[in-house]
Amino acid sequence: MAHAMIRLMPALPVLAASLCLTACTSTAGQYPSLAKREAERVTGPANPAQSPEPAAMPFPDPELEGALAALVASASRAQRAFNAQQGPARRAIAVAQSSARGSDSWMQAHVELAELQASRSSAMIALTDLDALFTKERLAQPGALSPSAIAIAAARDEVEAIVAQQDRAIASMLNRLGT
Repeated sequence: MAHAMIRLMPALPVLAASLCLTACTSTAGQYPSLAKREAERVTGPANPAQSPEPAAMPFPDPELEGALAALVASASRAQRAFNAQQGPARRAIAVAQSSARGSDSWMQAHVELAELQASRSSAMIALTDLDALFTKERLAQPGALSPSAIAIAAARDEVEAIVAQQDRAIASMLNRLGT
């Protein structure tokens, strides 16, 4: 008996599957058709729908444009003061390069370098103010860049270029001073 059972084991899955399939072929009830219904048919053109034109953004207000011009002018004044201070700082650094650390000329070079860094504070403040304006504008209109945000970004780029040039000049002088 055990031997006969072992021979029937491979046939059991086939037998079970055939019993399940016969249950699916019952015609006892009416079933809906699988054909497409009228509501499922595609009608109309095959072109994608046209997206509506975006609403026109207002141009920057004159008050903002005045504030941006004032910030760029402040950075430009800081650049002129920075340029005027570079000569004395470079001369003091040239003298200090041949002197020992802690000597009077080395200390004077650091004083001149500190004055040079202080002369650019207006440019740094202008850049910070522009960052704040840009952040405020982007939070107010988080979608596409508004004309105000574009104007602020342009002014920020201009001031950032001034600050970057000053950073490079100071880094070069610090490198020459060995600090």
